[in-house]
Amino acid sequence: MRVFADINNADEEGHLRLNSIGTIDDLVNENIELQDGKVMTLYSATFRSR
Repeated sequence: MRVFADINNADEEGHLRLNSIGTIDDLVNENIELQDGKVMTLYSATFRSR
């Protein structure tokens, strides 16, 4: 499972907030329920690999 994360939306401790529109859209579209210990890949439009 791959979920969008805005890397510029972190708290003071560096934890990413998963409350952006892109994140919520991915969670809903993939029917993902967040749970402690769940492993997922986060991606950002800011970084692209070639």
